Amino acid sequence: MNPVKNPTKQTVILVPGFCEPRPLLWPLRLTLRSPAVVNGHCTRKVRIFKDRIVFRDLENSASKLRQQIESLLKEPNHSVAIVTHSFGDWVARQAISRVLQDFEGRDAPAISLASIAPIMTASPIARGLHWLGGDVISEVAVMSNASRASTNVTFDVAIPRLIVWANVDVWIRTMELEGNALLEIQHIWASHLSIVLHPRVHRSVKKFINGVIA
Repeated sequence: MNPVKNPTKQTVILVPGFCEPRPLLWPLRLTLRSPAVVNGHCTRKVRIFKDRIVFRDLENSASKLRQQIESLLKEPNHSVAIVTHSFGDWVARQAISRVLQDFEGRDAPAISLASIAPIMTASPIARGLHWLGGDVISEVAVMSNASRASTNVTFDVAIPRLIVWANVDVWIRTMELEGNALLEIQHIWASHLSIVLHPRVHRSVKKFINGVIA
């Protein structure tokens, strides 16, 4: 499942969503940080991506995350797991897509992606906000447009992916991607915000990223 054989390091990057305070991801970060040594041989560090939570410069956000991923991948035997919530997944997909382009013609980099209630198509609420404010808010401009919201929903290179949808989500619409051996999809009874705090989601994400380095 993992392109790197016997990785000795794993860094997990949590990417928050639209108007989402970083403390909302602290419980998930705590779950993923323990234990620090996974499967007896791989050390794990967990960080939360530092970025604006509204009025992002989307190009800058994607480029900054891309640079962080690439700097980690340059280290020998290093695996990178990206865990996102909501609009954070859109940012992460743009960054990962660019990383994969750089690796074209070479072995796939050791990247995995866990997406919690991701933005993959137009959001009904975002369309309402867009009607009120136009393109003033960069994130809303993307989330209100189905074509832009679905950018890089799939990657040219297959990487391990987990997608967790909230069954009671008024903010986004789900999109069922075609299944493959590296894609796992789950549905959880939760709302768009509560899902990122759900213990079952924490366990699922932890199991997924543990499996990537097993």
